[in-house]
Amino acid sequence: MRFFFYGTLMDPDVRAIVLGREASLAAHVRDAVLFDWERRATQGVSYPVVVQRPGEHVNGVIVSGLDTLSRRALVAYEGPFYQLMRVNAYVSNGPREALLFAPGTDSPLQPDISGWNYPHWAMKYKKTFVAELIAERKAAGG
Repeated sequence: MRFFFYGTLMDPDVRAIVLGREASLAAHVRDAVLFDWERRATQGVSYPVVVQRPGEHVNGVIVSGLDTLSRRALVAYEGPFYQLMRVNAYVSNGPREALLFAPGTDSPLQPDISGWNYPHWAMKYKKTFVAELIAERKAAGG
């Protein structure tokens, strides 16, 4: 199955930590666009959420070729406040069905009024985010 990533998992370093370096390198990554959704900053954290919004779009990546262990790692990384939804994301030669992690109806993650920008996140927040992610993995025995 394919996944559409729109936030921190667009970053190759974050993917390598979450999926494992070998699985990350083996995955196939393509630029993609998700229509009728909008990416928003999330209140209180540095990562985004998406909300359905007709007429808007989200640039991201489709990742395929993940094994069962990698898919489980993704679910654990995203946590209990997201639900998996089937969406059609568009690559250069047309639509591809993919799974999207979107905030669930009971999620405490609240979208901010501002958008979220990957290059800005990478410059301002990535170093701290990656360090915290590595520390969490070590604390969990990973």
